[in-house]
Amino acid sequence: MQQNNMTNLKMMDGHGRMVYYVLKEFAKHNNLDKLHIELYDIDDPVNEWHRLLFPQKYIKAIYENILDCQPDQTTCVYLNFCGIEKQESKIKDFLNVYYNQCIISFSTRSSIPNGSIIKQIKITPKHLNLVQVDNSRADFLTFLLKKN
Repeated sequence: MQQNNMTNLKMMDGHGRMVYYVLKEFAKHNNLDKLHIELYDIDDPVNEWHRLLFPQKYIKAIYENILDCQPDQTTCVYLNFCGIEKQESKIKDFLNVYYNQCIISFSTRSSIPNGSIIKQIKITPKHLNLVQVDNSRADFLTFLLKKN
């Protein structure tokens, strides 16, 4: 993010661990005051938990589907999917427009039905490649999107 002059982060799911790492990285470079994080969820209790847990100086809980946001060029979008039920076309449309600003993760836990990972990866538009990022987690795959 910092290498691309991005100081805004819009996130869906997986907030605790990822928020910690982002805060830590910005603090390491003395850029914490430049950071703004928005945590998106469509579940009120989850949003309330975000409001109570995270420092509001840097983090804002948003009750909205992240796929409805329109990030500007200073914004990175982190999408963390355990499932994508009935949103495949909406996800594909979002990634088509904002691919150069997205990081996506997919669950590989055994509780996810067989074939789900393949289905999730197929939401990636054909003109984009998934570039895997080492995230040190066996149960999630994390990717950047790059144009072919």
